[in-house]
Amino acid sequence: ETYSRRAQEVALQVDPHHTLGYALMVTSSYYLGIGNWKKVEESGEKAIEIFNELGDWRRWEITLSILGPLAFLRADYRFSIRLYESLYKSALRRGDIQNQCWGLFGRAYSQLRLGRIKNAKLILNTLEIDHLSEEHRFEKLLMNGVMALAHVYNDDLKAARETAEATLALFAHSDPRYAGVISSSAVAEVILRIWEAEQDLPPEELKPLIRSARAACKILSDSARVFSIGKASCYVWDGLFSWLSGKPKSAWKAWARGLDTAKRLQMPLWQGMAYHEMGRHAKGNRRRKYLTEAAKIFHKIGADFHLAETKSELESPGE
Repeated sequence: ETYSRRAQEVALQVDPHHTLGYALMVTSSYYLGIGNWKKVEESGEKAIEIFNELGDWRRWEITLSILGPLAFLRADYRFSIRLYESLYKSALRRGDIQNQCWGLFGRAYSQLRLGRIKNAKLILNTLEIDHLSEEHRFEKLLMNGVMALAHVYNDDLKAARETAEATLALFAHSDPRYAGVISSSAVAEVILRIWEAEQDLPPEELKPLIRSARAACKILSDSARVFSIGKASCYVWDGLFSWLSGKPKSAWKAWARGLDTAKRLQMPLWQGMAYHEMGRHAKGNRRRKYLTEAAKIFHKIGADFHLAETKSELESPGE
């Protein structure tokens, strides 16, 4: 609430004609970070109407970049794609590289969660990410995080690791923002998947990978302390880190907290991800129970890549 009042004070100083729209936009961003979906929607939709009437397309686009994550955090990926496509087209007409990046990032992330890996890569390659200027460091961080995830889902572990490591380096010089939670979660997932796939590497080769996994989980954990929307994914990946580190009790505790948090914040993807990790690491009836719950959620939200992984786990005997 204090944040909202300060936003209105700043808005009055910037431009009295935009006061209400600006305050609503910033308020919507604040509520997104803490996972209050109803207030995000209320504030964001009012801001959109105001900026549309004023013809303030830059702030109209920024507000869409807040409503877009609201859609994909609630697992409405197709609606999210439409929002981000509108954002991108508007930014393209105005020649705004920063907002074009946001539009591409959101579309690619949502396509990826629908299991459309090739589409996600094509969208991200619309701009040359490596050639983005220093001014767009955070946008580069966002897009690289999604690209790393696309690579690892495509079993291209070398490219996935290179991109994830490059993203980690960008985080060292970036301020915390709600969207950084999404990218840091993606990087943590990528590096943990690679660690799991390459556990048989010699210790001297495995150590740098474990350091990167620890760094990625810490970045995500630090972000989640500020932005509640990162907590569920933080617990899921902390759990996998603990499991790979030989600490099963800590892993199960983290996964249970991740599941509870995802349910409380109404984030279906992370409910499914928590069930998936619990199922993969359980035995007997518990294994089938958790994996079946994960499959139901992934089927409902259209997360085809994760659904296929879960079905594959169901068909295997497990550990």
